[in-house]
Amino acid sequence: MRILPLLLVTLAGFAQPRYSEPVRTSQIQAEYSAEARAANLEGIVTVYLEIDTEGKPDNVQVIQGLGLGLDEKAVEAVRRWQFKPALLSGEPTRTAQAAEIPFRLNTAPAWRIRHTAYAVVREDRGHLEPVVKPALTAYSRPDPAACTAGNALVTVKMRIGKDGVPVNVETFDVPEDTTGKAVLDAARAWRFLPATGSKKPRFADATVLLECSAEAVQPTIAPTARVGGGVTPPTVVSKIEPEYSEGARKSRLQGNVVVSLQVDTAGVATNMKITKMLGQGLDAKAMEALKTWHFKPGTKDGKPVTVFATIEVSFRLM
Repeated sequence: MRILPLLLVTLAGFAQPRYSEPVRTSQIQAEYSAEARAANLEGIVTVYLEIDTEGKPDNVQVIQGLGLGLDEKAVEAVRRWQFKPALLSGEPTRTAQAAEIPFRLNTAPAWRIRHTAYAVVREDRGHLEPVVKPALTAYSRPDPAACTAGNALVTVKMRIGKDGVPVNVETFDVPEDTTGKAVLDAARAWRFLPATGSKKPRFADATVLLECSAEAVQPTIAPTARVGGGVTPPTVVSKIEPEYSEGARKSRLQGNVVVSLQVDTAGVATNMKITKMLGQGLDAKAMEALKTWHFKPGTKDGKPVTVFATIEVSFRLM
């Protein structure tokens, strides 16, 4: 993996191809599932999609989900979007990007899941077994009384057992004791469809970023800076290596996927777009991995800011 400098280099004597990004021309809002509404589950589902040369979404799949039926609702909505396709030197070209689908029930301050990361504990050390990550099946919202006006972020870490029950639940970055207790009490009541490896239950380590947010239906879009002029770049604090897709493994495909993105003030990758595709499922795998990474955010004048970055994700078979 490399974080590439955001520089546009023009080589003398070589004309750079003209590129224009796809433009969304219609958007269907995702509906709520009955079970998520009943549980007061709010948050963001991140969906990977490719946009074909006719502007139609293709290969739509969830790369960071919420569960309780919201993942399926997000995919269903994105499949109905329409775009003007990207153009390369005036010709339509296939592209890939991520879309973040917000699910909101309340305009008052409320707890929402902003980010999730799951690491499945492999038991077959001699073989890179295919794994399926956990999925939330029962959700308890932290006490709304512990969520006051303004924004606060609380990180929850846990081990999800083979029975889907979380253990060793801990909170970090807690603004006050009452908030920490409210989040702990809620998280201990969560239940999951357990992770699997080679179709057998596996342990998984989970990190969930909960936000006490006063934002209305649509989240506020923060201004984004570029490195330089007093803006420092984000740095990787922890990461999970991307999985290989089965098709790419069988064909022994290797190479690099280049992703442009923003690292927000919580150290999370957002607004991801593929600038160099590799194919056979590896582009989605690259984005899925990047959504689990934790960054130290870039800063300006000593304060965290959202910063543009370009990351090269390498796929190599041993």
